[in-house]
Amino acid sequence: MIDEVYSFTIPTYIKLLHHLRKHYQVIPLMKTTESKTPYLILRHDVDFSMEAAVRMAKIDYDAGIKATYSFLFSSNHYNLMERKALDSLLFISDLGHEVALHYDLKMYRKYKASLETSLKYELNLLERLTGKPVKSIIIHQFGLEQSDPFQNYPDIINGFNKELYDLYVSDSYRAWYREYLEKLFSFKYNRIQLLIHPSIWTDKPTIRSDVLRQIDALDFIMAWDGNPKIKENDLIKSSVG
Repeated sequence: MIDEVYSFTIPTYIKLLHHLRKHYQVIPLMKTTESKTPYLILRHDVDFSMEAAVRMAKIDYDAGIKATYSFLFSSNHYNLMERKALDSLLFISDLGHEVALHYDLKMYRKYKASLETSLKYELNLLERLTGKPVKSIIIHQFGLEQSDPFQNYPDIINGFNKELYDLYVSDSYRAWYREYLEKLFSFKYNRIQLLIHPSIWTDKPTIRSDVLRQIDALDFIMAWDGNPKIKENDLIKSSVG
């Protein structure tokens, strides 16, 4: 299974879900306080494509899974106030998935307001759009920030609160840290958080650089180039997937 997930294909993702369900209760962030271990938090950060998010939300739903989908108000690739994007947001919410706020501190610093005022405004707006309370927040591009001022924000779950998980596994930059994949599939951890970005998973194996170009992710590519944590051996198996 470890080698298979380097393909980043939808059929492999479906297989991965069913494999993980045999060992974990798969839950959204908002259910961590009421779920018994072992559990796996399934989180999707929607950075680029609402269409890809809808497709993955259907897959999760068909597998009997409710996940967390976090959305940006500052994305260059979709606008939650636009009708099509809003319809997608509501569709995902109506499937029973958790809708969370993906907040971007880089953008907040450009606004003529405090960081907290900006966060409250987006939380309120997201709640108005979905008609549901927003219970979780996730910072955008966590690795590029020195700190998170909302790490312990009252009465809301922060996705990077390390008290929620013992192991964090991410497909960011369309690369896997093999060490963490091996830990994931050891099934020795009781609390896991798995981050999956819907837009980087394709129907068939696709060259990584082509996928990044297809989603017009200039900020994504620049972030990877400047990230010393990703080593060449993390990308070897993903060079064709």
